[in-house]
Amino acid sequence: MMFWFIPLVIFLAVAIFSPGPNNVIAMSVGFNYGFKRVIPHLLAVVVGFSIMLFVVGIGIKELILKYQSAFEVMKYLCSFYLLYLAYKIATSKPNLNTNEAKPITFKESLLFQVINPKSWIAALSIVTIYLPKDNFLAALFITIIISDILIVLAISTWAVLGKSFNKIFKSEKTTKIFNFSMAILLVVSVLMILFVE
Repeated sequence: MMFWFIPLVIFLAVAIFSPGPNNVIAMSVGFNYGFKRVIPHLLAVVVGFSIMLFVVGIGIKELILKYQSAFEVMKYLCSFYLLYLAYKIATSKPNLNTNEAKPITFKESLLFQVINPKSWIAALSIVTIYLPKDNFLAALFITIIISDILIVLAISTWAVLGKSFNKIFKSEKTTKIFNFSMAILLVVSVLMILFVE
């Protein structure tokens, strides 16, 4: 049956485009440093989620489902890391020289993908709910490609939106307000990770 990918694409689009840590980070970096400086984060999200989806798909799902305590550890690691990123965003100073500024690096972003429990839950949901049993490996690779395309579109959209806001709000004061707002959004996402089941 060829219609398995329709509900999958709907799920992926909602999960990937909706406001969340990766998109908030992309918007913040786009606002403060421009689109080019978002590319390491974008690549880290693509690489991290692709590997995660592949690993879950080829068999680690049983292990993850068996050891629920691992999710709890990942949840708290992710939360502390996001709070650290929120602090960095909130306290970052407006810097007109974007060549000297230092947004999130590829390594930092990749580390976040590894410990992000929401990404693991999304990968588990995809593998256990949306993928067909027949031609499973082919479906898994198609899903990885679709998710990569959607991630590139989503991160790019949020980054461009951030850059557009920068053109509107150019003063140091409005930049600080924007950064603080993005930090608050990250803190809200942490609270959702911790307290929303």
